[in-house]
Amino acid sequence: MQFVVIMQGVPGSGKTTVAKKISRITGAVICSTDDFWGKDYDFDARKLKEAHEWNQKRVEDLLEKGASVIVDNTNIRKEHADPYIDMADRYGCVLEVIRCHGQFDNVHNVPDHVVDRMERLMEHY
Repeated sequence: MQFVVIMQGVPGSGKTTVAKKISRITGAVICSTDDFWGKDYDFDARKLKEAHEWNQKRVEDLLEKGASVIVDNTNIRKEHADPYIDMADRYGCVLEVIRCHGQFDNVHNVPDHVVDRMERLMEHY
């Protein structure tokens, strides 16, 4: 059965660690907006909208081909996950949202005050 897993959590909460474990077990493809920035993660906030659209297109293409997908983004607000939720519904996929609360390394060096703000803004859905 085809599925979509949406990871949710602040930087360093374990989203990618959990996503990789799920992928190894199930063969689902991990799609992360972070991949838009390349191997060296050359982040540019001015391109954030473009990066999210790029990832959404990747997910859509994979679902169209019958693949299961893990969306490895922060998805702090429901509106961030809504495009993926809509795709899962359109393709008749099982949908699961996994919220991570772990304490892992913050590999993108997001400042603590930003992570704290993200934590406060995180919506339940």
